[in-house]
Amino acid sequence: MILSLNSINCDNNELVDRTVFFISDGTAITAEVLGHAVLSQFPLKMKSYTLPFVSSVERAEEIKK
Repeated sequence: MILSLNSINCDNNELVDRTVFFISDGTAITAEVLGHAVLSQFPLKMKSYTLPFVSSVERAEEIKK
């Protein structure tokens, strides 16, 4: 997961809207829990998508489309 600090800078305690993808080659539970724990430290309003069982480049490319 890549998060740019500049992308979450906000003034006046405004919540920043972000879309987050949790992608894993397993169930994605660990990625999702860790991601939510980390992102809860920032003033974000987020919509998240969990994509489990992505175990190949081909599958990742398929999801990307």
